[in-house]
Formats: sequence, structure tokens, C-alpha cells
Amino acid sequence: MTIKDIAQLAGVSISTVSKVLNNKLYVAPQTRRHVQDVIKRYNYQANSTARNLAQSKTHDIAYLDKFIRNIPFENPHMFNILLGAENKLQNKNYRISLVNLASKKTVNQILEAQLAIKQFDGILINSACMNPKIEKIILRYDLPAVCIGKLEFDSMLSWIDTNHRHSVAKAVNFLKHKGYKALCFMGGMLGDKISDERIQGFKQALLQYNDNKSSQIIYNKPNVQSIYSCTMQLMQSRKKPDAIVCNNSLIAYAVITCLNDLKLTMPNDVAVLTFDDYPYSQLIVPTPSVIEIDLYELGKQAASMLIHKIKNPAQLLQTYTTLPQIIERGTT
Repeated sequence: MTIKDIAQLAGVSISTVSKVLNNKLYVAPQTRRHVQDVIKRYNYQANSTARNLAQSKTHDIAYLDKFIRNIPFENPHMFNILLGAENKLQNKNYRISLVNLASKKTVNQILEAQLAIKQFDGILINSACMNPKIEKIILRYDLPAVCIGKLEFDSMLSWIDTNHRHSVAKAVNFLKHKGYKALCFMGGMLGDKISDERIQGFKQALLQYNDNKSSQIIYNKPNVQSIYSCTMQLMQSRKKPDAIVCNNSLIAYAVITCLNDLKLTMPNDVAVLTFDDYPYSQLIVPTPSVIEIDLYELGKQAASMLIHKIKNPAQLLQTYTTLPQIIERGTT
């Protein structure tokens, strides 16, 4: 009798029987008991040779993300994360294979086919690509997985992320200790996950200074001219700030260009502090102070977590890591 026969008799999938036999998670208690009863009734014994073959290691890790044309210009940080993960995995004799989630076909057919034949020992996946459907596919094959970035829905998958609220709170405290009073956060578009997290952290950090009324939050489209126009209106208004925190270096580029055109000096007339040193900060004059987050290290930490998961698949890890540092330059 084979595992396929047991699955048919129990009315469940082969992978469910396999999870029960190997005492894995993600099987409903009632289903587990039912499968165990069928196994006992037919005195089924797993084929040790087949099991050893099924449990053999490929030393290949899947890295799932949306790889599309020109994506490095929109998201230059993804490659720092990827390089950090690759460095850690290579030291542990693992390879990385890129799996492109840019098309639905990849998720529905290619990904599931690759997991079914146990092509990978584990998965690293950009949480921005995650949804309950992909989670279901991963859990179905009981493959160790780590999401890079906190998931926006309740999940049984492990994840690791930087604490965006903590990072912007550090920026607020830095500027307040330098004597700046009226702060403005130049964020991304409403609904941008990282920008929204930082805005929440900005609001929370200001509570201890009791000056929410003197501070502002502005949402921006990822367009230099639009950000430039918003900055011009802001600095010509009665409620102009004396310090601006930018959500990324593209926003900082437009903001500082506008301040230079207005003949405002930094940091005397207004201070500027931005997240992300790359890709634009090296082109800006004066070179802006930055809140630097080591995304290469984040990739290494994610890979390290995955290696732990491979050794202990039942382990659930959901945590923040990589503390930011402020690199002070001319604009503060």
C-alpha cells in the first residue's frame, strides 16, 4: 500500500498524509485524527527509501519577487537585500534561484510545480508580493519560508522587517535635540506601505513634544515636478517648517532643488533629513543628512532566519531587525 492509497481512502491530498506522517503543522486536528485512523486501520508503513529521497536536500533557495523592466530605478534597495541574502546562503553552501512573480501564471503554475517536486529547500519572498493565495501554496507543501517585510494580513509564515516607526522617531528626536520646532514629513502617496508606517511613527514621536499643531504631513506622488510644487507652496505659506523629513531620496532631490531655487540656506533657514542614501543623494547639493537603514544586513538576517527554519520547520519567527543610523551632513 502506498501513500497515494492512504490519501484516496482518507479523502485527502497526498501532501496532507505526508504532513501527518511527519508530524508537521498546518493540519486541522480533526483531519489529522481521521488520517491517523486510516493509517492504523490498514497498518500502513511508510517506505523509508522513498521518504529519504523525498527529504533529500537540494541546497537551492527560491527568492521570490517581481522582477520587471526598470525595477532597479523604482526599487534600488531590493538588490542590496538580495546580495545580503546571497552572501549568507553562499557561506552555508546554498544557491539562490530567482522566481519571478510578475505574472499570475508564475504563481498558479510554475511556482506550484516547482514546490511539488521539492526543487527548493526553502523560500525567501518579498512581502509586497505576498497574498493569502501564495501563502496557501507555500503552506500546502510545508516548505520553510521567510517573508522580507511585515505581512499585512495574519499569517503562519515567518517574516523579518525594519521598524519604520522606530526609524522616523529617531529622526524626530535628532531634529528636536538640535532645536528645530516646526517639522514637516514629506511622505509618499497615501497607501504606500512604508511611507504610511513612517507617518504613524512621525505622529507618535511628536506626542512627547506636544507640538502636533506646529508640524505637518504632506503626501506626494513619485514625480519630481509635483514634489517641487508642493515644496514651493509649503515654503511660501505662513506655516512653513524649519525642518523637513523626506521619505526617500527622490523626494529629497525635489525638495532641496526647490529650497536652492528659493535661495534658502541649509541648515540655517531649514534643515533637511532624508531616508535612503541611494540612488539620488550623491547628486544633491548640499549632500543631505540621511537616516540609513542597512538593507544588505536585512538580507543576511532573513537568510539566517531561513536556515534556522530549514533545521526546525515548526519554528515561527516574526520580528524586527537592523537599527537605523543617522549620517549627518550639510543639510542639518
